[in-house]
Amino acid sequence: MALCIKDLNYNKIKKISEVFCSDINYTKSSLDYLINNGFTVKRVGEPLMKKFNYRNKNFKDLTKSINHLGKFNSTIESCDFYFGSAASHAEAVELFNKKKCLINSIDHLDNSFSYSKKNVILFKKIFDIKKKKFLSIEELFESNLFDHFEVKKKFYNKEIILIENDQNEILDSIKFFLKIYENSLAIYQKNEQYFEMRKLAVKKKIKNKSCSLLLSCEFNEYTVPENYLDQFLFRNKYIDELSNKFYLDNLKNYFS
Repeated sequence: MALCIKDLNYNKIKKISEVFCSDINYTKSSLDYLINNGFTVKRVGEPLMKKFNYRNKNFKDLTKSINHLGKFNSTIESCDFYFGSAASHAEAVELFNKKKCLINSIDHLDNSFSYSKKNVILFKKIFDIKKKKFLSIEELFESNLFDHFEVKKKFYNKEIILIENDQNEILDSIKFFLKIYENSLAIYQKNEQYFEMRKLAVKKKIKNKSCSLLLSCEFNEYTVPENYLDQFLFRNKYIDELSNKFYLDNLKNYFS
């Protein structure tokens, strides 16, 4: 399988990508799980990506290769699936018709141009600084904060904080992806609720628009990990407790 994590070093190339960045170290538990289940992992990307201290005979880091772009293409072409960051790297995967498990996405609109329910997408959590709380996915749709343009705007205006996925969320997502990847698709109730909300929000968003890429978003397909939706689809006690803890732990950093 192919692994690609866009980190903050990518800002030297394209600062606008900062909202998609994450720490590759949070994937270690997932890589252990994948390798223990018979997969070989090849890390692809660019030489600027941070050094990753992970050793295993079934793990290869190709990011420092002279022909790193060629390695990216050939690895994606021959891999079983892609695991890693959303945005541009994940969009390239569509050219090779490969399934993908995406983490730390901020976009519920174009979704890295995913057109298969066997693709899994896990989203970053969004903390509203003024409201002092994490927003549920329902609240993101209601407040038009579900596409990367709006998220970037509020992020750079310091109205929101983006919290990347932790090791447990990522491991749960890769397990959920493999379940879907290796078996027939099941009906997931929370996903049906999610897509009903997304359908209404997207229709409102693209009304009177003429851009074909934007219009195509209405037909995107993917699956969100059910455990993540259990926690974040609707406002609940868990989100309230998480919000309160985050606020108290970061009082001096963001709220002084």
